[in-house]
Amino acid sequence: MIQKIRHFNVIFIVLILSFLISGCSGGLNISSKSIPKLQSGLAKIDEPVGVIDEGWHTGLILSTNELNQSLSILKDWFPKNTKYFVFGWGNRKYYMSSNPGLWTGLKALFPSKSVMFVQGLSENPKQIFSNSVKIRWIYFSQIELQRLDIYIWDYLTKNSKGRLIALKKGLSGHSYFFASPGIYDAFYTCNTWTLHALHFSGLPINDEAVIFSSQVMSEISTLKSLKHKK
Repeated sequence: MIQKIRHFNVIFIVLILSFLISGCSGGLNISSKSIPKLQSGLAKIDEPVGVIDEGWHTGLILSTNELNQSLSILKDWFPKNTKYFVFGWGNRKYYMSSNPGLWTGLKALFPSKSVMFVQGLSENPKQIFSNSVKIRWIYFSQIELQRLDIYIWDYLTKNSKGRLIALKKGLSGHSYFFASPGIYDAFYTCNTWTLHALHFSGLPINDEAVIFSSQVMSEISTLKSLKHKK
């Protein structure tokens, strides 16, 4: 316990220093020219999008039916019986390491390369993840979902032939780590990315100054949602 407290103190100090050195960073400027304009009063679709909270880390869960034409390329990487895709963005070295350690965690607080973790699920997520993992299912309109797909797609690096760049297989189930063009640091974390994605899609939430997973779950608590997905 004492060692954990010391680690937390070190991380907190470095967090402050990184703020003084680099300031607050921002996410990508979504480059797609085909971003649909938001419209008020649109009906929500029946298939909600999941926001997953694994403790320190948050991400998004989309069913295969919710992937646009671009993201549908992911189906070629996973078994045909895949029903859901889990998306998690984070620091490249830390996220891809099976045992990252304190030093890797400290370096992740400064501007560094990122990665997109994608996991394919053949069952309902509640059957896959432990009870400690929280999932909130948020309702989207069709346009909001289209904008969310565009956001995720822009955070995947493509080669000269327009193909995704897989860096390595994931550490759990059917999963991969794909290269991402975003920059990760202490003030643009996986949780910042998750809430920015929801805000970009058009959901009425505040995505400013988000660092921790608890902030994400608190911000989406007022949205129309389905707590448990059958």
